[in-house]
Amino acid sequence: MPFRSDASNWRVFFLLFAFAFSLFCLFAGYQARLTGDSARVYELFDIAWENNVAAWWSGALLALAAFLAAEAASRHRESDPALARGWAILAGLLLFLSADEIGSLHERLGLLGGTLGLGAWALILPLGALLGMLYLYAATLLWTRGARRSILLVTLAFTLLASVALQEYVEHAVAWGSRSAEALRLVVEEGTELTGMLILVATLLAAFDPGSERPFGMFERRGGSILLVALFAAAGLLALTLSLDDLAGRGRPIDWLTAVLWLAAAALAARRAVDGVYPLAHAAMALVYVVASAAAVAVDLADPLPLGAWETGERAFVYAVLMAAVLPFWLRLGRFGAGIGALGAALLYAGFPASAFTDFVLPCGLALAVFGFHVEERLVEEHGWPETAAPPH
Repeated sequence: MPFRSDASNWRVFFLLFAFAFSLFCLFAGYQARLTGDSARVYELFDIAWENNVAAWWSGALLALAAFLAAEAASRHRESDPALARGWAILAGLLLFLSADEIGSLHERLGLLGGTLGLGAWALILPLGALLGMLYLYAATLLWTRGARRSILLVTLAFTLLASVALQEYVEHAVAWGSRSAEALRLVVEEGTELTGMLILVATLLAAFDPGSERPFGMFERRGGSILLVALFAAAGLLALTLSLDDLAGRGRPIDWLTAVLWLAAAALAARRAVDGVYPLAHAAMALVYVVASAAAVAVDLADPLPLGAWETGERAFVYAVLMAAVLPFWLRLGRFGAGIGALGAALLYAGFPASAFTDFVLPCGLALAVFGFHVEERLVEEHGWPETAAPPH
């Protein structure tokens, strides 16, 4: 069905789900600290760990907020350039924070400062000052251009996020002495961060009138440019990731880009579902892409997966399964060649043993291809569908 005012219900449902899932991740972290248990469920959902579903969730919330801010910038680009500039700077800051959340950027910056003999905070503090100045500039632009209610709430959210740096300092400066105290400290620190993220998402979602506006149109209007930038970013982040020697214990920068690209593809598919274009197929595709985004962060690196006489990597196997799951929906759209090609590539790569290729290049390459597929889907609709493709209805 077309986009109508009752779409605001989906906004409420999403925010309720986001709040509940955030609480679950906090509870998992609390229980892990309180009991000392290392059960698999805690490994996956402990909000204080890296490279798990909870770490992906935090980064995904910030990426979603960045998408919404970028959408606002895109819409005001012609009518109010100053307002658009404020939203664009805010989007860039949120995207950086998302990359930091998944890719462990500031932790590594602290380690680099220590290695150079400057101290753990010597490089982090100037970075924080730069981010703060950029935010003040963006907030001033948004305030003077009339987005006052939004910027007040966004400033509250950024204040909460910034306070986590002080809480991290206290974490390392204080001997907590008991599991219960450590568990409570984790709830306060991570809960503060998640609260800030949820305020950001709720505020930016509220900036769109559900009766007349739909988010994520930016991906349709500027998808080609985004894809080109993502290609160059993938090369740089892959080189950076492969140069690191702490991939097992810290986040991987290339995983962040892969996760964000899958989320962008999910946003495009969800937008098509809301438009009423094969809504069930596009909704199912969006769900598969969200799982693929989480898998880019949470599926273990370089773990071999024996299948009889055949051995592959866990990531390659997971993405082969996900591509197989989405194939029927691509066929439903009449995109036979794209569907079979992606599935064939995934199955082929799944035959390789676990390596940097299957762990990093395969997931990111598939994410780029699928995002490009949905950008092209919109272009084809605007300029005419080929006879072999089923027209949308």
